[in-house]
Amino acid sequence: LMEFFGDVSTACGLQTLNDYLQDWSYIRGYTPSAADVDVFTSISKTPDEEFCHALRWYNHIKSLGVDLKIIMGKEHSENPVMH
Repeated sequence: LMEFFGDVSTACGLQTLNDYLQDWSYIRGYTPSAADVDVFTSISKTPDEEFCHALRWYNHIKSLGVDLKIIMGKEHSENPVMH
C-alpha cells in the first residue's frame, strides 16, 4: 500500500491518498482494516483542510479508538497473515 500512496507524511503522498479517498471510505473494503491502521500510523500529523478526503478519513479512523483495536484484534485472529 505504501508504494501506491508514497510517503503519506509528505504533501505529495497525502495528495495521492486524498485523491484515492475521494471515491472510497476505507483503504481496503467497506470497513476499517489493518490497511487503514497501517496508513493512519504512517501519517505524521493531521492532514490539512486542503486534503479534505484524507482529513475526513483520518478523523474517522482516529475516532474509532478502542473500537478499532477490537476490530483489529478480530481481524488478526481470523487472518494472521494481515499486518
